[in-house]
Amino acid sequence: NFELDDTRELIKFAQIWPHIYQGNSWLIFHDPYLMSFLRGHDIFFQAYAVMSGIFDRRQESPGAFHILSTLSLELNEVIQSSSPDNTAATQPDVTEATILLAYFVHSNIGIIPRAAATAHQHENAPSSIKAVIQHLTPE
Repeated sequence: NFELDDTRELIKFAQIWPHIYQGNSWLIFHDPYLMSFLRGHDIFFQAYAVMSGIFDRRQESPGAFHILSTLSLELNEVIQSSSPDNTAATQPDVTEATILLAYFVHSNIGIIPRAAATAHQHENAPSSIKAVIQHLTPE
């Protein structure tokens, strides 16, 4: 859990570079220099505080959270409308949490989601994440 400058210093003298950087999920969106550095040095980012790092700080980025909520609503409509009539009811609901998890998986970011409630188990389910990933663009 180093800052960018600390990570640069470590790489200067370390005989074996770190292979994994564990950081708060907030860094993924708010520290592009760190993320670029890690990608450039082939260091895998594993996010902790996957949900709380974003959801507990939504007041710091209300516009971004609003976009995430809107995307959730729109993606639910797309998934439901593209399902055959007999399977629409079995499609998972797309929540803000599921979108974040799908984005992280799609972006090769390590996650270890916790499930404090049954609803979280559905949000974290591979089938829910896969349903969202199918609608993400390559970028």
